Amino acid sequence: MNDSAAAPSASHSGDAASDTIRMRDRRWFSWGVGGLIALAFVVGTLGNEFRVQDWDPQYTRTAIERTIVYGGSYYENAIVNKGPLEPFVYHAATWVTSFDGYWYAISAVSTLLSMALAAAIGWTAVRFGAVRWIAWLVAAIAFMHFSFSPAAYAGVVYVRNLTVVLLAACWVLLLSERAWATRRRRVWTTAAIAALVGLAVQSLLTTVLSGLVLLAATLIAIRRRTEPWEPMSLAGVGMISGTIVFVSAPLWYWIRGAIEEFWAGWWVYSNYVRAATGSSLADQLQFGWDQLFAYYQTRPLLFTIVLGTGIVTVARWRRWTTLMRLAHVTLMAWWGAAWLELALTERYSSHYFSVTAVPTAFMAALLVGHIASRLDLSRLGRAKIGWSIGILAVAVYLIGPSIPATVGRALEFRGVDDVASSREANLGGNGRTSIAVLDLVSEEGDPLLGWTNDPWPYLTLGRVSATRFIWKSFMVGEIYLAPGGGPTYVLPETWDWFFEDLEESDPLAMAQVGHPIDPDTPFATHVDANFTKVYEGDPISLYLQNDVATGILESSSPAPWVSVSDPPAGSGWHVDGPGAMFVPSAVPADQDLLPIGGMCTRIAGTMTWPPEGDGILAFVFQDPTGVSERLHIGVDRGRAFSGSDFVMYEEESLGDAGVGRKEFALVVGSRSAALVMEGRIVAALRLLTPMTVSVQPRADTVGLLDLTVDDPPPESGC
Repeated sequence: MNDSAAAPSASHSGDAASDTIRMRDRRWFSWGVGGLIALAFVVGTLGNEFRVQDWDPQYTRTAIERTIVYGGSYYENAIVNKGPLEPFVYHAATWVTSFDGYWYAISAVSTLLSMALAAAIGWTAVRFGAVRWIAWLVAAIAFMHFSFSPAAYAGVVYVRNLTVVLLAACWVLLLSERAWATRRRRVWTTAAIAALVGLAVQSLLTTVLSGLVLLAATLIAIRRRTEPWEPMSLAGVGMISGTIVFVSAPLWYWIRGAIEEFWAGWWVYSNYVRAATGSSLADQLQFGWDQLFAYYQTRPLLFTIVLGTGIVTVARWRRWTTLMRLAHVTLMAWWGAAWLELALTERYSSHYFSVTAVPTAFMAALLVGHIASRLDLSRLGRAKIGWSIGILAVAVYLIGPSIPATVGRALEFRGVDDVASSREANLGGNGRTSIAVLDLVSEEGDPLLGWTNDPWPYLTLGRVSATRFIWKSFMVGEIYLAPGGGPTYVLPETWDWFFEDLEESDPLAMAQVGHPIDPDTPFATHVDANFTKVYEGDPISLYLQNDVATGILESSSPAPWVSVSDPPAGSGWHVDGPGAMFVPSAVPADQDLLPIGGMCTRIAGTMTWPPEGDGILAFVFQDPTGVSERLHIGVDRGRAFSGSDFVMYEEESLGDAGVGRKEFALVVGSRSAALVMEGRIVAALRLLTPMTVSVQPRADTVGLLDLTVDDPPPESGC
């Protein structure tokens, strides 16, 4: 009896111990997975900050900066040929971060999008038979690909990165048994799928092909999962839900009185983009086939996944339920629709391929599920940890060096201020000079008229586009990836909107970046009549409104200069009325400074050198507190230059004066200083703190003659 009684007690004790071990393992597993997810989010957010600053994202941010300043809709502040979802995401980023931290917020969005895709892909593996630890591996590999891989669509936030996540959510709802378990859930699921497709198509019209595939699959699923009387009512729910979401944007802008701007960008310009290629349907399909062939020729693994899905579908078709067949056909059709989308729009830049990458990733998860379901993985026990590490190591190796590079950038993060300081320190000479010139007449956030096909000048210069035509391509009819272009593709309202925007913003400055101004445009006519070029650089040249340019280039009411202090004992400087001469003395030339003024002044006169030999004269800007480094604007016979004690920022050729005399004007505002010679600005510096101004000789005998002082232009902040 005792033995018989003891046996069940021991068995019960063993079961309890086993349960305790399993619970402990699950707890550690949960904590481990949670920690890895948090770590992945941090690494993705901090490591992809530079990567998310791609061309279109910079354009969208520029549009948002303009919207914040001038109000109104996104379409009244930029030409946007997409729905409002992408601009809204970029706008929302400004609510949670600073100007310098902005791209980290966008990087966080990119990481969250990748995590959402990874979760859907891992869930798909489970849905088709994989055990959970295999699904976690699939999700981890998917996350690494969509966040850290060299693929151009990875780690960024383009509109397609948003629409594929919406479609992925539709896929999960379509396959979820719980989502269709009750009448109430079926109504909400149908409405949600239709709404997500409507939002995706509204965000990017070409998504309609993939959206129709998922809607068709949903209708078929409804017929198989519901009572005979339900399909019609659920179809009606889906139609109403999808239509409401799809028309919500145009309806909203119509109510606001901004439908004309919305329609011009979202529909008319989108049609320009499609029509500008000039290809027939047959040409588009042939070129698409050629691109497909070339794409998979260099990516055999992806081709194997697609081919394998097709083979499995055909081989096991008779054994599957209708819903299982539907799932496989839906993925194949989604993949085909994505390629057809690329072919019809002729968009083959690498970042567009997210539309094919996502259904391919689901195919891979599907295959993993099928394979895992036929293997007895329970016998691995804790060896699955080693297998997991090995599989992840192979995935990291295949993805390549981009993962350790991203991790390295994350480890280097020392705060947003440090990033901003580093960006400032690495700014090129042309950028530094351009900012300094603009600081003479405006502040950060002020309007800047631009003739450029680049979005970065506005962000680099810290200004807001004065018009909605952020890129000059909109004003001349250039279409991205289209060989033609011209006035045919300029929106009919362009010049009315252009001058309305100018009347509202009244920009004092205009930046020409990398492209000559088209003389046959109203833009050129306006600039010729109202602006004067004051600085010519590469790639940025700057123009100022005529009266503002005159205030910088010419004195208004000059008075003779009076020395602010006597030269120190032993100095080589000798002040003679409104001028000074320097001859070498016992004081080293690089330490022999003659104070000539401070902030908020305009000093003009003539520099002189001996007829023979070289001479350099530098204007030195010093922080009395000693916190900021010394800055210089220097001149010799053939050049003007700007820089600090340690770095040369930019040089500008002046030509050979021949007799060693050069007229100059040094304009010092509250934020910057600029040197004017030969009727233009030849060098400029930002002054981040109040500074004193001195003159420093750096070579042979030099002099300053007929010095005058005047006030800087009122726009200088003085």
